[in-house]
Amino acid sequence: QRELAFTREALIDVLRDPFPVSFKEDDSKESNIIILAHLDGGYREAVESSISSLPYPVEFTGEYQHAGSRDALASLEHAMDELEKEFTGPIQDLSNREIHLQDIRCLVDFQFETSLGDFLIPRDAKISRKHGGMLYIHDGKSHQPILHQDIRTGYLVLDELGVQLAWSAGCSRSETKVKRVTFNGSKLRGSNLFPAGIESVDESIAVGDDAFVVDLEGNLLGYGKAIVPGNRMLEMKRGAVMSLAKKVKPGRGSRNAR
Repeated sequence: QRELAFTREALIDVLRDPFPVSFKEDDSKESNIIILAHLDGGYREAVESSISSLPYPVEFTGEYQHAGSRDALASLEHAMDELEKEFTGPIQDLSNREIHLQDIRCLVDFQFETSLGDFLIPRDAKISRKHGGMLYIHDGKSHQPILHQDIRTGYLVLDELGVQLAWSAGCSRSETKVKRVTFNGSKLRGSNLFPAGIESVDESIAVGDDAFVVDLEGNLLGYGKAIVPGNRMLEMKRGAVMSLAKKVKPGRGSRNAR
């Protein structure tokens, strides 16, 4: 309940006055504003409990267990298509492939909560589907896989090249902030990370967030999803705190992510 209250207050604070004065002076623009909410779980609950305090109407894209699932993303695409019909500005002439890549870049930004999509997926990236319809994005030059989509949940999963690119972006770009867990060791074992050996974490890590595991010197060790919030990782004595999706071979990780 405390986390829900905090999220609700933060949401109201952010959306209370989100636009510049020049925008708000144009009544025709502000009168057409709606908040399109594509959320699940506690985040949806926070928005629902905040609607009466928000300055603009809220439209939900649907109701589902995972906002990143295929059905949920189809609902989001439909909602965006409906909004696009009302768009009166210039529409860029793009191929289906370019549109698909742009959609995936937006999904990357949404899932990782940072501006990572443009850096992770270059313009020459290739799209393929295999293994029962699973989506893959490959580097256009080396043809190495960058990421794929988990067909069970709809979430994007970074492959080895994607992990390296994402970590490199976190190291070199001030606008890209990746979440990390510092581990006192030089190698990860097994498919989960446990509390023993964890030295520090980003407290902003929430359940389900993508995070990167580094050693004490800032070398990248692996990447995965948080099973518990960041602050709980340091409090726990037993039980897995992260599910590891990819482990990095020694010597391949960059250092000093922001």
